[in-house]
Amino acid sequence: LTQTTEVYPAPIANFTYSNVCNNQATPFINTSSIPTGTMNYAWDFGDGQTDIAEDPQYVYVNNGNYDVQLIAVSDKSCTDTILKPITVHALPETNFTATVACDGAPTVFSNLTTIDAGTVNSYTWDFDDGNNSIVIDPVHQYLNPGSYFVTLTATSDQLCVKDTTIVANVSDFPVVNFVVENKVLQYIMTCFF
Repeated sequence: LTQTTEVYPAPIANFTYSNVCNNQATPFINTSSIPTGTMNYAWDFGDGQTDIAEDPQYVYVNNGNYDVQLIAVSDKSCTDTILKPITVHALPETNFTATVACDGAPTVFSNLTTIDAGTVNSYTWDFDDGNNSIVIDPVHQYLNPGSYFVTLTATSDQLCVKDTTIVANVSDFPVVNFVVENKVLQYIMTCFF
């Protein structure tokens, strides 16, 4: 008795990726291969979410480390699985306060930026009057009263960038003035004579 047995080619699952910051799309590039036939894919992003696209882009909401799994399935139901760890870097939480200053007095900015993991390496301030600063807590003198849309941009050690804009108000300086009525002066002069 002679029988023919067919051995199907096995897929080789593989992919590449780039570590990104949270709330940014992570591009997964599928590099799986098979000598003959076609394949379907099943992704597990390590946070409970899945996908069946060939080259998905996925947005992680939280920073941290995740084990991403790709299963390649051939048209003959042969499978191969690969697991790779990825890192999603923390995004700075940019925030600040500004004192309400009178025209002619400086505005003091207090940087309240935080980050969950890593460090913030640089700050850039745009004071909305053509001036900038890279100081952590700057003091800035506005030349005119008004409302200024100040933007603070923070960059982490992993090049994650976040900015926020807050209005800084510079109040008009009050003008002191008074009037002396003549009747009052006449009364005072009458009392003395």
